[in-house]
Amino acid sequence: MTLTDSETRPAVQPGKARLLHTMIRVKDLDKSLDFYTGLLGMNLLRKRDYPTGKFTLAFVGYGDETDSTVIELTHNWDTDRYERGDAYGHVAYDVPSIVEVQARLRRAGFDLSWGPGKTPDGRRAMAFVDDPDGYEIELLAAVCDELRISYPADTSSRKVLVDLLHHHLLEAHARGERTKTTSSPCARRAESQR
Repeated sequence: MTLTDSETRPAVQPGKARLLHTMIRVKDLDKSLDFYTGLLGMNLLRKRDYPTGKFTLAFVGYGDETDSTVIELTHNWDTDRYERGDAYGHVAYDVPSIVEVQARLRRAGFDLSWGPGKTPDGRRAMAFVDDPDGYEIELLAAVCDELRISYPADTSSRKVLVDLLHHHLLEAHARGERTKTTSSPCARRAESQR
């Protein structure tokens, strides 16, 4: 993976501030770049060696640095071990499908460290994976997408899942919880498969 340095354009508009990047230290830069670009689908935005300081910086992300927050991977050439500590939490990514990301991870010898499950409020699918250096990555996706992908191909099993979803919605309604079954694309898709 070769990339030339590019000049960074001004990222902050006058009078406004924004989050630019999060830096994490990595032991094996090539392995980390394969993980973030190959498995999580990010782009390598720029990479530069600093021989005097004996380190390399690589920036990865889903969009250009001028309008997207990115990850800075720092590889110190003479360091082969880091203590992560217990203060750091995780970095979160919105992905189209946790199931699809999990399939790519498994093919590369990784797997989810937790999930897939739902966020505490139940509105999104959520899972965690550890990167090659043990940093936690939170994956978030629309619950609807995860239900659609996990439907079995045979009609009888699919009907059972749809009936369970319908039963869950009825229970929520009985408890007085508001549901948006008429306007939700997920609910419409499930109802059309009953």
